[in-house]
Order: sequence, then structure tokens, then C-alpha cells
Amino acid sequence: MKGIGGNVRRLARGLIILSFGALSFSATPTLAVVPERTSPGNPSELWEGANVGMTASDIQNLFPGTHARAHPEANPNGSQQLLEGADLLIGGRRQHVSFTFDQGRRLIEVDVVLGGAQHLGEIAGPDVHIIFNEHKARYGQPVRCGNAENQLYACYWIVNGKFVGYMGRDHSGPVVMLFFRQARADDWHIPIGDGA
Repeated sequence: MKGIGGNVRRLARGLIILSFGALSFSATPTLAVVPERTSPGNPSELWEGANVGMTASDIQNLFPGTHARAHPEANPNGSQQLLEGADLLIGGRRQHVSFTFDQGRRLIEVDVVLGGAQHLGEIAGPDVHIIFNEHKARYGQPVRCGNAENQLYACYWIVNGKFVGYMGRDHSGPVVMLFFRQARADDWHIPIGDGA
């Protein structure tokens, strides 16, 4: 299944995760407290100080709670999700973060999940709307929004050469999924469910 330009994967209890890499969760979560830092004006910054081209070592220094994935899978373009942080505390919210690297082992994408799984901590239904509004305030009006499968509401922004994807559900286990990568020319035409 395709949407927002990536693959959709099913996890426990029917939850689907949109990913541009192979998203998986650690059985033994770790907790790291990281200060919130964003700069939507920096085109090389994908998320919270993680810049395109960083190495795995750079990411582990920036986010001490990250670790190497035991069995990273190769994506069709040769990229791999090599690092993940199972339970990072950023901006007061527990988040599962995965970092995808190209064949040269340089960062190309960051995937973030809040809620939806027991070890990710709880988010309440209103949090889904708050997080969406925070991103709308930061990035402006989305390029496109619509309803995706599993009652998920999806939007994406293209700002300063960066693609930001959002999927959220405020019931049946509230969850928010965010995706950050460099924008591509075809991103302007990505269909989303009934909002295509």
C-alpha cells in the first residue's frame, strides 16, 4: 500500500505505520532526555538538529539514547534504517525515532512515532490535534491533507527544500507519525486518500 510517497507497514493490533524505510520497534526501550531544538529555515536540518548527511556517529552524539538496529533491512533505493531511539523524551513527549541512511552511510530521513504502542508512552486524543497545530504553526498551510487508511488523517508540507509528513489518529489508541526528508520534485503531486 502506498501513501505520502512511502510504504505502509502493519504493526501489532492493526496499527499501520507509513515509512520511507523499514520502521521497527525495540523490545527493550531506553530513555534519553533531549532538549527540543528546531529550525524550519535550515534546509539541511531534517528534525531536532539532525541534518542531511550526518553519520550514525553524529546522530548518536546528538541523541545519546539511539542505538544500532539489530537487523536493518535494505530499502529498494539501497538506504537502510540503521539507528533508532526507542523512547526519546523530546519537548516533553516520549517518541520513537528511526534514522535512515543512504548507501554512503549518510542521514537522509527521520521517522518519528508518538503513541500507538505501549513502550512509546501515552498520548491523549487532544495531543494529536495539538501536535498537528504545532506543525501547522511551524510550517504553514500543508500542501495536501486527507483521510488515509485506519482512520488516520494525513498531511504533508514542503518547506525550504524539506518534506514533512504527518499522520494522526485521535481515537483507538491515539498515535502521531511524522516523517522528515529532503523534498523531491514529485512530492507536490502525492495523493492522500480522499484528499487526492
